[in-house]
Amino acid sequence: MVGDFLKKRLLAVVSGLIAVICMSGLAAGSANAAPRIALGGGAGIIINNSSVCTLTAIGHDSAGRLVGLTAAHCAETGDAIRAEKAAGAGVIGQVTSSNKYWDYAVIRFDAARVEPQRNYRGLTLGGFGPQPAFGQNACKAGRTTGTNCGVVWGTDPESPTFTLNQSCSNHGDSGAPVVVDNKLVGLLNGGRIFKNIGGTGLNFDIECNDPGNPVHVPTLSTGIGYIMKDLNGQNIVGSGFRLI
Repeated sequence: MVGDFLKKRLLAVVSGLIAVICMSGLAAGSANAAPRIALGGGAGIIINNSSVCTLTAIGHDSAGRLVGLTAAHCAETGDAIRAEKAAGAGVIGQVTSSNKYWDYAVIRFDAARVEPQRNYRGLTLGGFGPQPAFGQNACKAGRTTGTNCGVVWGTDPESPTFTLNQSCSNHGDSGAPVVVDNKLVGLLNGGRIFKNIGGTGLNFDIECNDPGNPVHVPTLSTGIGYIMKDLNGQNIVGSGFRLI
């Protein structure tokens, strides 16, 4: 009986020690867990450790997954995504699809690593808006030239699904959100070069390096309505996308 008693006591002590060790490990794991990285429309993202572009927006799809958008000419399906401001934190997402026709790509983010933001770089994405009209003021937030605004010239003469505005953009700003009255209206594709103006053989191709200088090519963006219609018409990661 004494032997049985000692065995029971020993088992109780061992069980207690195991419980303490497990709890200590959990506590240490929680304490050492890296903080989530804040990301929103306008954030710089590194694609496959080789190129840098801008996140258009972040939110959830119809399945509740944390997803975002950027320009398709920046990213291919399967590409790894890192946050530019915290590149050392490693991969935080992956490109799940890349639509070259509409020039948008879908990124699935690790919800345990990313803290989605509605307001980023001074722009608030309070929903989706229609394609802007001539004379409106459109703003964009890009990782290269920051947040700035310009007059809307209207739709592109070569493709009415694109809009031209005079905000400043440059390499790395691709994917940036274009916003009117706190509504996301477009995804920045690049600058619009005008060739052979008036049959003179002259081109207008002055890139913007200074937001304070209005003499530069206008910014070209895809209407967000066209992107949402295409994305939501499929059964893929990102379908049913809604802003955070």
